[in-house]
Amino acid sequence: MDRIILDIEQVNKLLSWRDKHKELVRQYKTIITEGEIYIIDNKRSMFFKVDDNYIDVDIPQSFKAKLEWVTEQQGYKILSSSIEDKQAVTDAMALYFAVTAYIYYFKPEIKTRQYSYRESIKQTKNSKQNYIKTVTVKGIIYTIGKININRKPPQRYIDAWNVRGHARHLYSGKVVYVKPYQKGKGTVTAKTYKIKS
Repeated sequence: MDRIILDIEQVNKLLSWRDKHKELVRQYKTIITEGEIYIIDNKRSMFFKVDDNYIDVDIPQSFKAKLEWVTEQQGYKILSSSIEDKQAVTDAMALYFAVTAYIYYFKPEIKTRQYSYRESIKQTKNSKQNYIKTVTVKGIIYTIGKININRKPPQRYIDAWNVRGHARHLYSGKVVYVKPYQKGKGTVTAKTYKIKS
């Protein structure tokens, strides 16, 4: 499950970004189907799960709710909630949509850390061999406020295109050839290649 960690200042920036860009927020596609939004300052978590047009929200010791996404113009409607206060559900959904839309539209900075630890292996009855094992952990960081928030969302100008064959370098070090294939749906526009001497 993915975890999104925020502080109150970042929450306020995200909500003001959402208020200025309501059309962008309504048009984004869900890229995280299950996760947790954790607010450091008040140590609160909001768990969410998205299935087709339904969103399940759970804020421990507060409420659980199930919502249905109706249309871009109408937004969502609350199907069930464990509390009567609809404003609390609306506020939680505002944060959810602001965070997930921001993640959809902006590219992250990927940081890598390496951790080393000692591990011993028993070779024979009386001897052990120690060696250092290194583990690499990748973290994805979205910076709020350092990005031009007036950027337009990505747009496709053609329905489908051909992808050339290429070598894919896997994390394990293995190199696999990817055959040419068609990406997208619809008719493919032919490309013209020019060779300059």
